[in-house]
Amino acid sequence: MSSNNNTSDVSCSTPHSSAAETAEAITLKAHLPFKKVQMPEDYMPYTVTVSGGQGGHCATDIHRGRANAIKILANLLLVAIRQCDIKLYIVHLNGGTDATAIPDKAVAKIIIPKDKAVAFETLSCQCGDAIKLQFHETDPEVSVSCEPSVWHSTIVSEEGTHLVLASLNGIPVGAVEVSQTMKDTPLTSNNIGIVEQTAKSFEITVHTQGTDKAKMENLSDQIRRIFVISGAKVDSVKSLP
Repeated sequence: MSSNNNTSDVSCSTPHSSAAETAEAITLKAHLPFKKVQMPEDYMPYTVTVSGGQGGHCATDIHRGRANAIKILANLLLVAIRQCDIKLYIVHLNGGTDATAIPDKAVAKIIIPKDKAVAFETLSCQCGDAIKLQFHETDPEVSVSCEPSVWHSTIVSEEGTHLVLASLNGIPVGAVEVSQTMKDTPLTSNNIGIVEQTAKSFEITVHTQGTDKAKMENLSDQIRRIFVISGAKVDSVKSLP
């Protein structure tokens, strides 16, 4: 199940010491603003959780093909909107703990039309089955849960919901380009490490690294452009040799 052709929903790593010694990295933090609106009538809240992944660290685990919970969750929600005609809104979105850590859990509270509840629950089950099949070797415990919830206040606007999900889906995760001469060594890789929601914005942190500096910088620039097109302000918060 996928709404695009991006790199697989996996992690970041550089296993062998020779590659690790020459790897460089850039961490970007995007501040994507949104507007809040009142919850429409005939909608009901759900809490959707992706959890059970192995996680890991970008410096050691990117070649392992592990699940990125933020990417999986964003993909599920965007597929619901674009392919299943479910006009959902985000109430709250959160996942990950560190820019360099592959997120093993991500949670979204959303609202959906009451007459689309069965369709969304079915889609969630299908997504859960698909990721178990995709990650059965690397993340055998990864799962998707979808539970009715409670909410009666403001929500993220339709535009804000779509922009954050489209941004997350447009950003590759895992090994983007792999060396042909050094086994299991990515020339470039990327990790969506953190998504946090404040009162007025989504705070998204991504970590791009690689053994080819020019290609790594080009990938980071591409990711920056995705954020900028979505209306985000982007800071380079760390650059490591």
